Amino acid sequence: MTDRDLLGEATERKERIVGWRRELHAHPELRFDLPWTEGFVAGRLEEMGWGVRTGVARHGVVALLEVPGASGCVALRADMDALPLTEETGLPFAAPGETMHACGHDAHMAMLLGAAELLVRHREDLKASVKLIFQPDEEGGEGAQAMIREGVLQSPEVEAIFGCHVGCLWPDLPVGQVGVRPGVMLSANDHFRIRLLGRSAHGATPHRGVDAVVLASQVVSALQTLVSRETNPQEAAVLTIGRIEGGTAYNVVAGEVTLEGTLRSFSEPVRHRLHRRLEEVCEGVAHAMGGEAEVRISPGPPLLTNDPEVTERFARTAARVAGADRVTVLERPGMVSEDFAFYLKACPGTFFFLAACDAAQGHTFPHHHPRFALDEGPLPLGAALLAAAALDWGAEA
Repeated sequence: MTDRDLLGEATERKERIVGWRRELHAHPELRFDLPWTEGFVAGRLEEMGWGVRTGVARHGVVALLEVPGASGCVALRADMDALPLTEETGLPFAAPGETMHACGHDAHMAMLLGAAELLVRHREDLKASVKLIFQPDEEGGEGAQAMIREGVLQSPEVEAIFGCHVGCLWPDLPVGQVGVRPGVMLSANDHFRIRLLGRSAHGATPHRGVDAVVLASQVVSALQTLVSRETNPQEAAVLTIGRIEGGTAYNVVAGEVTLEGTLRSFSEPVRHRLHRRLEEVCEGVAHAMGGEAEVRISPGPPLLTNDPEVTERFARTAARVAGADRVTVLERPGMVSEDFAFYLKACPGTFFFLAACDAAQGHTFPHHHPRFALDEGPLPLGAALLAAAALDWGAEA
């Protein structure tokens, strides 16, 4: 175990960490198309002396700090992409245009850059090599898989991986509180698209058509029973339809309607049953009304399942860095999802939460909201925790 005051050192660097976060916030980019972000991150890491590889999964960045004679390697990961939202925070560093860091990824990158600086400072104390993974397209759910395919967990092989999410995912936690949870922490998340085909007709003669709008209404109602009546109340699940599109004119019976939504669950059996029943219900309702249904389910991130041993070890590290009173074992998993789950299927690791809701506006806005804002106070703590996770790996737990 390490005994240095990493939090104090990170706090001394708060202005720089916050400055990085604000610069990144002002330059958001989407999915895999992150040339400015890639250049900014790579530039800071090269200045610190890290070995940097760019162009991973298009614009991802991987940095390596090798420890001579070390047999193991630990990885720290941050996501880089923003969301297609027009910012409404009014902050002086708010992003222009129609793209916004509304989920904290700007803070994740800044914290990992802060950790990178601390690790260089304490390079002689490392017992394992350290790999930093700056990943594109977390929001699209494809970035982690793309990075893994390009070998980021190999050469050297990663023994354990750590990641952090800041913000308001558990809004009851006070600012600066660290949330850990062994086992399942976040839900699986699958996207579905339903194309309902009826038959168009004049609005004055609906009997000559099959109204896809009415058909869609029946499908929406029927799908609600998959959770409310078919899922054990003790096994949480969510089915949300977030988009409906159809019709061509007010006086025309619509011949086609498209529905899109998300399925979220905390167990693979529930997940698979919901997939099957979604198709059965849509096809059954459509056929009963004289139409057709085409259902496409695109599996997203699986259950985010933290390794119990690594999580317990990290909890001890966090208690030493932040103080035991600032570390909380989360009672319940969150219904949001994170593609960090793909790394955890490939190697042991843990994902932790750092509460950073910005309450200065009188109330907090959720993630993915145009007015989402962070309290920047805990960012040095996040940097210190990530650095400590790497420094403690390979040392006696």
